[in-house]
Parts: sequence; structure tokens; C-alpha cells
Amino acid sequence: MSKILITLLFFFFIVCDAKADKVEDDFFERSIRPVLLERCIECHGSAVQKSGLRLDSRKAVIEGGKNGAVVVLGNPNASKLISSIKHEGQLKMPRDKKLSDIEIKAFEKWVTLGLPWPDSIKITLKNTKSETEHWSFLPIKKAVPPINEMSHPIDSFIHQKLNKRLIKQSATADKRTLIRRLSIDLIGLPPSISEISAFENDPSSDAYEKVVDRLLASPRYGERWARHWLDIARYADNKGYVFFEDKNYPWAWTYREYVINSLNNDLPYNQFIIEQIAADQLETKDKKSLAALGFLTVGGHFMGNTHDIIDDRIDVMTRGLMGLTVSCARCHDHKFDPIPAADYYSLYGIMRSSFEPITPPLYDAEPITEEYKKFALELKTKEKKLLDFVQAKHRDLVTQSRSRVADYLLAAYQAGNQPPADDFMLLADKGDLNPAMIARWRAFLERMKIQKDPTWAIWHRYSSLNPSSFSQSALEVRNLLSDNPNVLQAFRVPPKSIKEVADTYGKLLGETEKAWLSSGGKIPLEDKNAEMIRSALYGPNSPADAPLALDWGFLDLFPDRTTQGEYKALIKDLETHLVKGPPRSMVLLDSNELYEPNIFIRGQPNRIGDKVPRQFLKVLDSNRQSFLKGSGRLELAKSIASNTNPLTSRVFVNQVWAHHFGNGLVGTLGDFGVRGDLPTHPELLDWLAMNFMENNWSIKKLHKVIVTSNTYKQNSNDREDCLKVDPENKLLWKQNRRRLDFESLHDSVLSVSGNLDLKVGGPSVSFFTGKNRRAVYGYIDRLDFPSLLATFDIPNPASSSVERTSTTVAPQALYLMNGPFVREAAKKVLNLNMIKEIKSADQKADAIMLAVLGRKPTAKEKLQMINFVMGSNENEAWLDLTHGLFLTNEFAFVD
Repeated sequence: MSKILITLLFFFFIVCDAKADKVEDDFFERSIRPVLLERCIECHGSAVQKSGLRLDSRKAVIEGGKNGAVVVLGNPNASKLISSIKHEGQLKMPRDKKLSDIEIKAFEKWVTLGLPWPDSIKITLKNTKSETEHWSFLPIKKAVPPINEMSHPIDSFIHQKLNKRLIKQSATADKRTLIRRLSIDLIGLPPSISEISAFENDPSSDAYEKVVDRLLASPRYGERWARHWLDIARYADNKGYVFFEDKNYPWAWTYREYVINSLNNDLPYNQFIIEQIAADQLETKDKKSLAALGFLTVGGHFMGNTHDIIDDRIDVMTRGLMGLTVSCARCHDHKFDPIPAADYYSLYGIMRSSFEPITPPLYDAEPITEEYKKFALELKTKEKKLLDFVQAKHRDLVTQSRSRVADYLLAAYQAGNQPPADDFMLLADKGDLNPAMIARWRAFLERMKIQKDPTWAIWHRYSSLNPSSFSQSALEVRNLLSDNPNVLQAFRVPPKSIKEVADTYGKLLGETEKAWLSSGGKIPLEDKNAEMIRSALYGPNSPADAPLALDWGFLDLFPDRTTQGEYKALIKDLETHLVKGPPRSMVLLDSNELYEPNIFIRGQPNRIGDKVPRQFLKVLDSNRQSFLKGSGRLELAKSIASNTNPLTSRVFVNQVWAHHFGNGLVGTLGDFGVRGDLPTHPELLDWLAMNFMENNWSIKKLHKVIVTSNTYKQNSNDREDCLKVDPENKLLWKQNRRRLDFESLHDSVLSVSGNLDLKVGGPSVSFFTGKNRRAVYGYIDRLDFPSLLATFDIPNPASSSVERTSTTVAPQALYLMNGPFVREAAKKVLNLNMIKEIKSADQKADAIMLAVLGRKPTAKEKLQMINFVMGSNENEAWLDLTHGLFLTNEFAFVD
């Protein structure tokens, strides 16, 4: 079996296993953990173990209780746990109320899968203290560094904790280690030989600080830290799965360029946030700042499902910027944090009041050329053609729904015993009833029943009758004085079938509409009873009056293949023409008609609950006011970026800290809620957050205050005395050795081989195509995410990722050993001017290691190198040796 085939098999199995694990972990988190917490742990947790049974860990579940095992892995039918929750036999659990059928099926699946349970997940009862008093929701305190022998504030906080455990910080690392650490951390590239030499030979007291300032001023800095931010922004160069649209984002790179430039220019972080949420509502001379809105629009398109698109945008704003899992409140109040579903739909209303224009604004100034004028004229023609088509189809849809009320009522009745179809793509032949409109009529009737609407009370009484005895039962139905008199008159003779009921309502609505139109069709009818009937056909709450927006309801508007084909051709024609022109910014704009949000019951869009205003999260602003300026995006952005918001600055300084130390002061970077980790150094975290804001939210100053501390400058060697006290180094008695992420590894290989293209900005390029751009410019395919990138821990852009896992697995080494990328770099190293002319093996060994690792070999290493190349094909041996240096921990890790 060839090396390449072995490598591919490793890749396949590792990646498949990783994807399967992620799916199973998500299943546990969504379907199992909430039930265990709410219904089981009170009697079978750490405090109480009835029958000796605990259900707060996988190990405990497998061990069972006093009466033996409760699960048989892979076999739910033989598991006592399943029979008890089904209430089969004598043991019925929970005793108060049986689990729902959906929950029972989830537990059966869980046992079948072998009880998947993520290592990081712990099941504990909620803290009895109010969730709003959780540390992260409290105001940031102005912490004062402890008074001790440390001069740097960070060191003072760290020393205080270490001193209590009777251990001290480690010694400062040597200069070569420090400059490599700084260079990798701040610009993502190893220092050059000359830079190492200059620093090692600079005796001045500010030599280190000068290196820090030089790296922060480098254009490479923005590229390095933009890549970290793009993980949060779930950056990709295409949309994922779509139906009618082109799958690519031809101008996603303009957002990446905005991020790089903003970081290089040290744009204050609060302004950085505001621009990425509401740049279209800011007065600015720089038109390119509109590209900031890519933060919201560069996410996936989820097969055109607007609700999922909005959910994704809520998640990237709340989890990415504030460490809150607000999206968990989409279907119900958050299980753990004080975030009700009402707050989720307040944010939903803000996002739903915004739209993506089909033709985005230009990224730069409009070209003044005849060629562009011709392009723009043709563009307007194509836009009009598409808009006219969509508007005509919308008119047909609304007209059909009003003229065929009886048919839609009967269809809604027949769908009453079927599961909701809100999340399915339903098709219909041309001229058939529209599936989406059936769902709207069904939801409308449900709302009218809840509201006890007098116009529809008779419908609900008749629709509740048994169809097999309808004619006889209808004679016993009694009309009420509270019924709409106009409807009572229409049903003075009892109907003989539900179809007759639908026909009678259809006739009544049609006659009322005709009377209204004959009076001008402008103002409500004077007869309030007739007006109540008319309102079912017109207005925002009417099931017939479906909303029209070019970013909403494509599948609902076009349920037949013929119309879909016409639409697809028109949108394709427009998109193809657009990409021929100059680049554009991916923006959001406020809708002309703002969306007034309601809670969606169980997250179902056609199950409307209470109205909610567009506003901020109550847990972060107890005095919040409704947002009144347009969609509310600008007010939302300012609320997130406010100095009084206790989360935003804490979350960001924690993310930056984690990139410099490998771990955050709060271990759960994306969860500062009740389930998140407590900070190891809460006073230090607050001092950093406050200092960050007081320094005008300057990211570069934040870097500088961290990397100039002795805590950062420590060496990374283990010490036995410290390992006994703090084996995980949570107290930071040393610096952490860290594996290079993929981008730094990729760029370092190109850099030391003299083959790195340092051009800044521009469109994305394919990886490993000979262009040799920095990895930040690599094309990211959301639709078919490369297994190579997943193997090297680059997160899938399906959702926002605030942190990366850091793994060491065989396929990484196999790729570096057997792939052409590193082999070609080794050849380039041997072809460098400083190496290719050297004849002496002694000098060549020095030059090669200096080029790759930034230092000369020790006497022992040099002897090993020379012995390796002697007595064989010398050219091939030198190539193997150079290739091998790229695989060393010294190259792949930063100390």
C-alpha cells in the first residue's frame, strides 16, 4: 500500500470520526442534557442518589444503582432506564410526569449510540443564587493591582495567587525564544536570522519593547490577528447549500480586507464592533467601511431559510462578542442563563427588519468610464426584470389566497392532524394551493381560537365535530350571542359537512371584500362586524397577505418547478453580470417596512405568541428601552460596545489572553454564562477589561500590556515543585508551550524557504497552487470544507468559533512527511544563496539549521547531521535532513 493511500485513509477515518463525534456531542447537548438536568438530577445527582443511582456522568449511568445496571449499551429495548421512562412495568420515572414521546425517542437513540457524553460537559443543578447575580453579569470592578515586589500590574495579580501556593514564577526565557514567541504571536511568522541576531546583540534596556513596537506596526500584524477574528466571524468564500442563488460570495474578501486594515490601523474595538453591525447607519467618508457588515452577511445561507440565517447572525453577535449562547432561547427560555425567548425574538426583530440587497454597494468609488456606464445601465435593466417578475408572482399568490378562501380553509382543516410543515421545502404544481399559504391559514385559525375571535368561533365549533357524524352533530351546535352577527346570519341553516362550512366562510369573505372594494377599498368598513371579516384578507396579520421581500420566502413564493426555473434564470443572469463589474461590499440595509416581532412558540414561525419590542438583553441592561431608530441595529451595536456592558470587554481581553497563553483566564471562551468556567484570576480579568476601555479600546495597547509582563516572558520548562501544586498551570507559573496553528505553520514553511508572497489584500486564492500567499488569503469552502484544514484544527465556518482545539494526530505528521508542500520548501531552502554554494558539510549543517530553526546546531547535533548525510546519495540526504527539520517540535511549536 502506497504512502499516499495510507495518508488518505488516515485522513478519511480521522475526519469522519471527528464529524461523527461532533454530531453526537450536539445531540447530547440539545436532546439529553436538558432533560437530565430538569427531570432527573434532583433525585439522581451529587446531592441525592435514590436507589443508589446517579445520572450526572456517563460512568455513573453505566455503573447503575443498587438494583444493577440500568442501560445495555446499544440496546434500548433491554435497558431498564428506557422501560422506566416509558412507564412500562412497576417502575415509572419521572414519577411526577412522564417524558414526552420526543424525549423518550431521544433517550432510545442515546442508548443506541452508546451514551455519547462530551468530556467537557458536567451535569449539576442550577445555583440557587439568581442567575442575574452570576459574576459575568455584574459590572466590571476597577481592580487595584496588589502591592508586592512586582512592578507590572499583571505580574502583581499572578504573583499574589502563586505566593498563596508557595510557588514562584519561572525564569525569563532566552532572547531567541522570546523573539520567536513574540513574532509568532503578533505577526504569525518566525523572525528572520537578522532580526534574531539584532535582538540578541542589543544590550539596551528597551530592546524587548522595541521588538514589540516593531511587530505591532508591521502590516503582517493585521493579517495574523484577522485570521483569529475570521474564526469568530465564520468567514468563508461561499454560502453553503443554496437553491436559487449562486453559491459563491465573490466579494467576501472585501470583509477580510476591512478586518486586516482595521487591526493594522488600531481601530478602537468598540468602533470596530459598531461598524460590523451598523456601518450603513454611520456617517463616514470612507465608503470601504461598509464592507464591515460582512461580519453579519458572510455566514451560511442555510438553503434559503431566513429563520436560520437570522439565528446564525444572532449567534455570531452574542456568542462571538459577548460569550452568551442566546441562540439556545430560540425555541424556549434558555435552560441555564437568564435569557428568555422574548429577548431572542427582540434581537430577531432587529435582524428581520434588515435585508441584503441583491445589488450591494460598490466597495470603492464608482468608476468614471464609458465601459462602467454601459455596465451600470445593463445592470438596472436586469434588476428591473427580476423585481417585476417577483412582484407579479407575489400578486398572483395573494390574489389566489383571497379568491380561494374556501379551498384554503378546507386544506388547513385537513392538515390539522399532520405535523407542522414550517421547516420543510414543499412543492406544488402550477395552479395548486400554495403549501406555505395553507400553513399560514392553519396558523391563523389557531391564533383565532386562542384569542376567541367572534368571527371564527363558529368555524372552531364545527371543525371540532367528528367527520363521520358531522351532519347529525351539526344540528346540536348552538350559536352564541358573542358570535359575529354577520357570520351567524350566514350559518342560520346548519351545514351538512365541513366543506360546506368552508364554502360558507369563503362566500362571506368574498362578499365582504367586494363590498369594501366597491366603496373605494381605501379605508376600513364602517360596520365593525364586516370589518372584522375583511381583516382576515388584508393587513399584516392576514394569512392571505403574505410578506414580500427579496430576501424572504423564495420557496414559499415559488412552489412550482416552472416558476422556480424562471426565477433561477433571472437571478443567475443578474449575479453573472454583477461579478463582471468592480468589487462590492456585502451589506445589510434597513427594510422600508420594519418587522414587529412576536415570540415563535417552540420556534415555529407560523405559531405566533406574544409581541415583543426590538430591544437589548435585559440581563445586561435592566433599564433598557425599545429601539426606535430604524431596525435598531445601530442601537444594538452601541449597547454591545458600551462601557457599561459587563461582557464585551471581558470576553475580548480573555480571547486575546488565550491566544498569548494557550488558555483563557476563563476557560470557556464562548460561554460566560452560568455553565461557563469561573475565571482563574477574576481581579486580573476585570483589571484588563477596565484598562482596555480606559485606553480607548486599543487592541494594540492590550497586546503590549500583556506581552511586556514577566508572566508572558517566562520560559516554558516544567518544574516538579509546581507540577505537584498546579499540574494544569492555571496559576501561570510558566509559559505554555503551544503548537503552531495551521496558518502559522503554513506561513512559516514558506517564510524560511524564502518563498512567501507578502502582498497584502485582494481576492482569495486556492491553497497550495503555487501562489504562496499567506494562509489568511486561502479560499475557504463552506460547502465542501477541506479535510486537510479540519485535520489541522481550522474550525468549520458553519458557525462562529471563538476558540480552536489544538490536537496532535497522525495525519498531521503524515501530511508534512509525505505531502509535496514541505518537500518543495526543503528544496527551496537548499537553493537559498546562503546555502547552495557551500561545499563544507560542517558549514552547510550550520547554514541549514540556521535557516529553518533560527539557530546553529550544537556540536552533538552537527555530528549527527554530518553522519546522516555521509555514505549515501549526498544531495538526497541533505534534502531528507532539511525536510526532517521542518517536522521537529522546535519548528512546529512555540516555546
